[in-house]
Amino acid sequence: MICIDKNSINPWFNLAADEFVLKNMSEDVFLLWQSAESIVIGKHQLPHQEVDLSILEKENIQIIRRISGGGTVYHGPGNINFSFITTENADKVNFQKFSEPIIHYLNELGISAAVSGKSNITIADLKISGNAASVHKSRSLHHGTLLFESDTQRLDYLLSKPKKLYKTKAVMSNRAKVTTIADHLPHKISFDEFCIGLKRKIVEYFEISEVRQFTDDETSMILKLSHDKYQNYNWNFGYSPDYQVDCKTTLHGEVIYFSLSIKQGRVNAVISPDNVPAKILDIIQKNLFNIQHLRTSVYSSLLPVKQELTDNDDEFNDLINNIL
Repeated sequence: MICIDKNSINPWFNLAADEFVLKNMSEDVFLLWQSAESIVIGKHQLPHQEVDLSILEKENIQIIRRISGGGTVYHGPGNINFSFITTENADKVNFQKFSEPIIHYLNELGISAAVSGKSNITIADLKISGNAASVHKSRSLHHGTLLFESDTQRLDYLLSKPKKLYKTKAVMSNRAKVTTIADHLPHKISFDEFCIGLKRKIVEYFEISEVRQFTDDETSMILKLSHDKYQNYNWNFGYSPDYQVDCKTTLHGEVIYFSLSIKQGRVNAVISPDNVPAKILDIIQKNLFNIQHLRTSVYSSLLPVKQELTDNDDEFNDLINNIL
């Protein structure tokens, strides 16, 4: 096993790097890395269902899909991430194997930690680490987070659930109560000291023989993958399982109901009972068909026909909110 230092806090690059190593390298690789503040969803999740997207827009926080399963996690200050990419002939998903050195390190710091459930690491039954895996041919990726001194109130705020319900088969996160490692240390150490010690422990545990950075060619290929996939709507939103959103709004003082069918992140159909005026339904269908199911896209598509829908600003804004 070798260790590669990413030397990047760019969340798109960091997630692309995991996929690149998984699919393009033959060595067993360990990476310890940190990303700028972002929300990362599992491969089979629906962004709209996991978080309140209006909060992320307000805070200018990116939401990014990873290639592994599991639930939604927070990346950001005080949070360190780890990745193990290995070639496995059998037992391709083994969270225990890669959690052991982390638990040993925490024990050495005076903290009693344990693997809980399928893939979490906990302290006193409170979650400090979520882990996920992806398999590509004979290669396995295990990666996860460690909450060292993250602002848990901000974490909860950014992971706030949306008020709206969606009809979908997408995987939903199982939210657990969390704590930070720093809160349980008998002797305080800094975030940097913790990361240096963790890296040293894992290097020793797996007898890692080489520590290097990505080459210029590797970096170029990761940057291309980051741009083409991880910064692309079609991956982050369009890969979502199909879903339906039910809408209730008021136009011209009359309450109307309709539903949107979303496929590959775009409006595929508008479904409505007979009581919706045909003209209103036709305008909505014609202007929303095949657009991205995001506030900016919905707003810009309906704004030119606003006067045909309603002359009331509050009604129009309520329509936009309900469509999302």
